[in-house]
Amino acid sequence: MFQLSKILVCLDLTKMDEFVLGYTKLVATTMNTSKVYFIHINSYFELPLSVREKYPELYGPIDQNLLQKMQKTVVQYFPDYKDHDPEFIVREGSTSEKILDWPGIGEVDLIILGKKSELKGKGVNPKKIANISHCSVLFVPEHTKMTLNKLFVPIDFTIRSTTAINQALAIRKNNHAAIILQHVFHVPHGYHYTGKTYEEFTIIMRENSEKNYEHFMSEHNYNIADFKEIYTFDDDDAPADKIYLDALNHDADIIILASRGRTKAASLLLGSVALELIKYDKEIPYMLIKDKRENMGFFAALMKV
Repeated sequence: MFQLSKILVCLDLTKMDEFVLGYTKLVATTMNTSKVYFIHINSYFELPLSVREKYPELYGPIDQNLLQKMQKTVVQYFPDYKDHDPEFIVREGSTSEKILDWPGIGEVDLIILGKKSELKGKGVNPKKIANISHCSVLFVPEHTKMTLNKLFVPIDFTIRSTTAINQALAIRKNNHAAIILQHVFHVPHGYHYTGKTYEEFTIIMRENSEKNYEHFMSEHNYNIADFKEIYTFDDDDAPADKIYLDALNHDADIIILASRGRTKAASLLLGSVALELIKYDKEIPYMLIKDKRENMGFFAALMKV
């Protein structure tokens, strides 16, 4: 999970590929990735059945032309791609489904795809890929910085926090990046029963977060000096926007968040914060970490439904 040995890169042969491939190069080089698959789902195949049956010879030239176009694009923005045992794949059909049911998907550690805001093109459904994928997913927005110097990791002091931190440590092992750990806290609804004011209980919850942080770091044998921690007050029970704004304010190069839960179903199907971050994430790459070893059985069953 943490080494990201095999990566699947989704290309749509538009301007978006420039950013996707640039970031793929950065990740593959940093993580010493051994294998990179480049996949394109061709909507041209959505022809009437009568035409497809009458002109089957269309498929050969289309496949070959698309493969050549993919290779040309990859060479332009990822010139060292051959160092990572590349494989090019063209499939037909609905974009998200054809990515997730590709026969080699079980070997993949990370799916990289673009997240458009202004560029044209339909692309894939990012929430569907995030929610159903068995493995980690990296969303690359338009015009992103091609750096991995500041890694921003939201934590909640659960086991999934260690998963995200360990992924960040695996990245830093190769490039000495700074890691910022963020904990979002809020005031519980029943605070007034304690006789404390809202402001007083805000201070109490902040102090409690600091104590929990020290205990969590000690329990998991992390060196506090290796990280910078920040505490963010959430006043509306909607932490996703607080996470994103803090990442922006700290000039983060990437947000790393682990999926919730320890069971197969819980870690595969995402919580609201993980999905909400996809919506807020317009400038910073967002890596959603999943343990594919736990998820594969549930993923296989889900894809048969």
